[in-house]
Amino acid sequence: MKFFQNLLIFLFCTVAIFSSKAQTDTIQPQKWYTYLGMERLMSISEHDDKFILDLVSNDTLLTNSEAAADTIHIIKKLDENHFIIQKSSRSNYGLLKRTKFAGDEMISVGTYAEGETLESVEKKYNEGMLPSWKSLEERYFYSKYKIEKLKNAPGLDQITRKDLLTSLQWRKPLGEKLKMYLEDSNGERTYRVHRFVKDFRNRKFIELGYNPYLDIPYNFEKQFEGDEEVQRLLTEEISFD
Repeated sequence: MKFFQNLLIFLFCTVAIFSSKAQTDTIQPQKWYTYLGMERLMSISEHDDKFILDLVSNDTLLTNSEAAADTIHIIKKLDENHFIIQKSSRSNYGLLKRTKFAGDEMISVGTYAEGETLESVEKKYNEGMLPSWKSLEERYFYSKYKIEKLKNAPGLDQITRKDLLTSLQWRKPLGEKLKMYLEDSNGERTYRVHRFVKDFRNRKFIELGYNPYLDIPYNFEKQFEGDEEVQRLLTEEISFD
């Protein structure tokens, strides 16, 4: 009788161990997606010790190759959103900021500082030595659910006048950061300002329910020909004078 009792205890423990392991194995890291260009996607998955970037199929959202496009190792987690990181191919360290929005439906990811040592990067974080314009370089990633919705969203050839005007109102949210960027870079990389504005407008298009990355031809100047306000906002130079 005692033998069977011991056997039952052993079997119960074995089942519990494997059940626990199975549950652990089924826990998947969180994953988000971003567009690299026209209908080209990249994913980022967050693990306990790293972030993994992969190129993925636009149709299936599955990884295109066995090898990860890039692996970012988490050396130290400073708070809920800030991580000291190191890439496999580099010896220096970086400060990565990852922010979640709308119940994890969207995240932003960007590098705010670099240094030769972990301590030097952590010092910049502790002393608040992080340029606010760095948020201009952040890339936005979206949940699988959001990306699937974007596949069926209208393209920019269907945009309304109201939504186009909304997307063109970038000066107030970006103006100060753009000026700080130009000061820090001594005006040597002004071409990036256009990229920052374009990225902002694409995020705004997505917020408004459009997919700016669909391979569909459009021409705002022709679509709104004769509309003086739209034409002015579309063609005016980016200037802060």
